Amino acid sequence: MPWTAVVIRASDREWPGIRAQRVDHCNSAVITRAVFAIVTCPSPGRSYNRIIVATVLIVEDDPLIGTLIEDILACDGYDVLWHMTGTEGLRAAVDNLPDVILLDLMLPEIDGWTVLSQLKQIEATKEIPVILVSGVIDRTRSEELALVAARLTKPFRVNELLATVGRILGRDDTAQLQVSRAE
Repeated sequence: MPWTAVVIRASDREWPGIRAQRVDHCNSAVITRAVFAIVTCPSPGRSYNRIIVATVLIVEDDPLIGTLIEDILACDGYDVLWHMTGTEGLRAAVDNLPDVILLDLMLPEIDGWTVLSQLKQIEATKEIPVILVSGVIDRTRSEELALVAARLTKPFRVNELLATVGRILGRDDTAQLQVSRAE
């Protein structure tokens, strides 16, 4: 039986009346607002060979968004680490040396811009590609933006997330997940 992770929009204007509910093996909270995308993944119970493609560090303070990104990437074969503060994310990057970092800008303790700056100053982490993931990206910060591999503006579609991460990591098979609109 497949399980479903759900990514939502802030309002239900675009798809009124569409609701999502928690299903088997889903780590996400029950969601009753409009669905942005539904991602169907193989059930962990099936015999399914999973090759870990790369390690992705998510630094995101919103538990819903962090959980959903984690579910989507894990379902696509990534080993995922997730931390909710800039301090924890920076420490995890140094300790784990992930292949790519998804970094929110609005974080508690230290913001994403500071995390980015510190990552690029540390010898062990300066070459790790960073993807900014935020609702608002200040384009006047051209010096800092030059340090990032890519930008995703919230809300984003599942296929945008997978394609961006896949492109940064040089993956050809970034569309392993089936993305469909809820019925």
